[in-house]
Amino acid sequence: MPGDGEETRVARIAPESPNQLAVRDTVNVLVLIGGTTEPGNLGGGHRSAGYSRPGVERGDPSYWSRPEDELRRDGLTDSERWYWQDNPGLRAAIMSLHDSYTNLHVFTAHGWSGDNSPYNREVAGKYIADRLCGAEGERPYYAGFLSREVHFHLLGHSHGGNVINELCREAARVWPSRWKIRTVVYLSTPFFQRLHQVDTGAFDPDCKIISATDEFDLTQRVLADFNLLQLNKVLELTGFAAVGRAVSAAASSCTTSFAGLDADLLPMLSSVHVVDTDTGWGVSPEIRFDPTRSARVYGHLLGIFTPIREVLRQVRVVIDQLQQGIEYPASIEFVGRVSQGRSLISESLRRRWDHFINELDGSIATTESALEARRASGVFEISGVLTDFESPAFMTVSRDLRVGVGGGGVPVPGSLTSPFTDLLVATLLEQIDVYDDTRTSPDRQLAGTPFASNIVELDITPHDSYPARTPFSSRARDFFERVTAIEARYQSRRAPDDLVDLLLTMLAQHGPVREMVEEWWPLLDELRRGIDWIYANLPPFFSPGGPGFGATTNLLSVLRSIVNLVDVAWFWCTHLRERDVGGIAVDPPEKSPWRNRASDPYMGELAYLALVCHSQSRFDLYPEIKEELESQLTTRRRRAAASSR
Repeated sequence: MPGDGEETRVARIAPESPNQLAVRDTVNVLVLIGGTTEPGNLGGGHRSAGYSRPGVERGDPSYWSRPEDELRRDGLTDSERWYWQDNPGLRAAIMSLHDSYTNLHVFTAHGWSGDNSPYNREVAGKYIADRLCGAEGERPYYAGFLSREVHFHLLGHSHGGNVINELCREAARVWPSRWKIRTVVYLSTPFFQRLHQVDTGAFDPDCKIISATDEFDLTQRVLADFNLLQLNKVLELTGFAAVGRAVSAAASSCTTSFAGLDADLLPMLSSVHVVDTDTGWGVSPEIRFDPTRSARVYGHLLGIFTPIREVLRQVRVVIDQLQQGIEYPASIEFVGRVSQGRSLISESLRRRWDHFINELDGSIATTESALEARRASGVFEISGVLTDFESPAFMTVSRDLRVGVGGGGVPVPGSLTSPFTDLLVATLLEQIDVYDDTRTSPDRQLAGTPFASNIVELDITPHDSYPARTPFSSRARDFFERVTAIEARYQSRRAPDDLVDLLLTMLAQHGPVREMVEEWWPLLDELRRGIDWIYANLPPFFSPGGPGFGATTNLLSVLRSIVNLVDVAWFWCTHLRERDVGGIAVDPPEKSPWRNRASDPYMGELAYLALVCHSQSRFDLYPEIKEELESQLTTRRRRAAASSR
């Protein structure tokens, strides 16, 4: 066990020595705590643990500097599960510190679930504090240091910083009196107003608090407030990619169909003629549309309805799997301490989704059958067409998927409400464990303490390549202003419209969505204006005195059904266009030089802001952070390290 049997060492500093840091060679311990990983460490690909293999983590600090191929050669194939594995620059810098000082220990022999849950963070912080000193029945990791003066330096990324806060609370209660926290380094930590409040009881009088932030960190600035039980990996495992493919196919089909309607609707309506039809009771005139042109319009409508059914089918699969729940592993120390499973949506919400999907799917299926039968018959009498266009899908799609027209600014309560958006909000609310507004600085938590003036706030944005990519980064600043304003409204009034507004504002920046809106908007706008023109300029056949004047009501009903269908897409496009800041993803696409793997997002994408910018603070131990941390060390330099400088 590190520290067992060690004697207190006194530094003998020669007058010419460059080390004027301390006379006593105090034990220093650097504790690294990872942040949130994929939810529940699903799939075994990641773990918010500081170590990778039992036995390797103890007394083997060289593990930090060993390259991946060496670890694999020695059979340490689970090293990929290590939270810091993707941060070679930070690891190398910490190893350099370890090798440069005589009495600096690096503590990584711990782990936690990594789940985005306040409760699990509380358990993790308490456990690590107890693990270090042997409180609450834990075996002390530093048993040899229990009666010695020890200075701790705590470094945590993201919610690892909130685990640190929970560690500090427990340390103030159970740590030996000579154990003091001398440095706290927060890397991209979101600081809550109610959750995870720090206790300074175990702080050294000279404790320094370092907080590193990236201006474009979407997770720290916005997403962390919601404590979302993350769905990204869960959705991947439940086959959500199939939903995405179905949506893309539906969008492509709708683009073609809207263009087709724009081209063929007026010719169809202008093709009316009277046909003498034998009714069995005699010959009667019947108003019909041209079969060729009408068949094309019917095909365009099927091109809208049919792909929606495939989207609904794939959504049903995902909803069913989400309701079944998931189970996930935890680090061995946490088995029995933290939750290792979760139902992602409640049974009642699943039933609501089922009702919504069944009703919409059934309505579309009925309409599909009617449209296909009419097209196959080749007979398009106006009364029959009216019956087809008054079938359930036209009404149900308009009612369930349509939202109010956009107007800019703050949404009027209820303007973004529909059965579909209500379900989205309900699903989102079930993923919010606790909502708590966050800040990017620990200043409010430390206000009124002796350490309020010891905060060093470091902007590591210049290390991110994105800010230099103007005008994209300039637009991103506009985007951040918008989402933070929406969040402030939600904080004050908790209106569902604000959650929908937030989702729409983020969705509006997503590349494929922007491309779809750019394609749809001119088509829909032209189609709506074309229908308005038809309303004002009915074909002569239906004008007063024309042979079809008595069927004008039927014609207008057909037009209203099409308008309602088109308006569903037009209103969504309106909302998205209002919220689009003009493109925040760098064009032509490029990736961060810090992480350039095939799976990494491109610079400026939402995933880049949420993941890469959020991780920027841990890609390296940047000089400004290292300098502040090193100034707090109270152990002496090794001679070799000193002479080499």
